This record gives sequence, C-alpha cells and structure tokens, in this order.
Amino acid sequence: MEYGLWQHREVIAKQSPKYQELQRHREDMISYRTWLPTDDDPGPKDGTNIRHMIVLMQNLSSALVTFMLLADHYADRAKVIVETLNLPCNDDSTNQILISTYNICGEGLNLQRANYCVMMEPPTITRERQAAARVNHQRQDIKTKAIVLEGKVNPVELAFIYRRMNQEEL
Repeated sequence: MEYGLWQHREVIAKQSPKYQELQRHREDMISYRTWLPTDDDPGPKDGTNIRHMIVLMQNLSSALVTFMLLADHYADRAKVIVETLNLPCNDDSTNQILISTYNICGEGLNLQRANYCVMMEPPTITRERQAAARVNHQRQDIKTKAIVLEGKVNPVELAFIYRRMNQEEL
C-alpha cells in the first residue's frame, strides 16, 4: 500500500521549518565524528565520537511523515531497532536516528549511546522530562542535547503551547 504523502516529500521538506531545524540538528550530530574529545564532552567510551538521536512525536502520523522525510538519508538503515543504538561503534559505524512517539519510546528506555533527543511536537512538562531522560542519565559520558521544536504557525500546536505555559505558571 502506497502512503499518499510519499510523493510530496520534497515539497514538505522545503516548507517545513521543523524539518529544516531537524536537519540542522542531524548535521550537527554527524559533525561530531570529526571533533576531538574535550573535558566538557569526552565522547563515548568506544572513542569514535559517533552520536545517535531519538526523535519523538505525539502521534504516529507525525512519526511516519518524519520517517518519510529522513528515509532518503537512511534508506538502507531504516530497520534500526533500539538495541543497536547502544552497541559500541567503530570508525565505519553510521549515525543512527530512532523515530518514534512519546507513548512508545518516550519513557523507560536507556539509550546509553544516544545523546540527542529532538521533540518535534511540544510535549507536556512531564513527558519532556521523561523524553530528555532517555539520553541524559547517570553514567552518561556524552554531552546531551534535548531540543523541543515548536511550530508557531500551527494553530493546534499554538493552543498546546499556550496550555503548557499556563500549566507551568500554576
């Protein structure tokens, strides 16, 4: 069965500020391959400086669209499973991106080798903390980045953002 949006990937990628921001974070993640370890960020214990990312959404349709947009970059590696994110890397290893929803992968996972958590839709405060904890936990050697991308042009997302701001004030 063909997913109807698949043929519109290029248009969606060009018109989506969130996807463009995700691409910037993906490029930043990949750039670490050539960086030298520092005291602030000694990198993973395997010495490769290869980083991985988890990208979380509220619903499956958003996850599918994000997968669809990234598939060109990771077409031959689309079968990534959680266990492979924690395996040691060597210089030939590729950066990996896990795309999922908050309900499926936003809690409980220990992703020791991942250090990026990009939240494509603003979560609740509790879910944001849980999602960020997937990559930022005790014994984490790699400097972590937890990023929430907020779409200021989507009215539904704006309503969610305002509701969250009100909850934070309470």
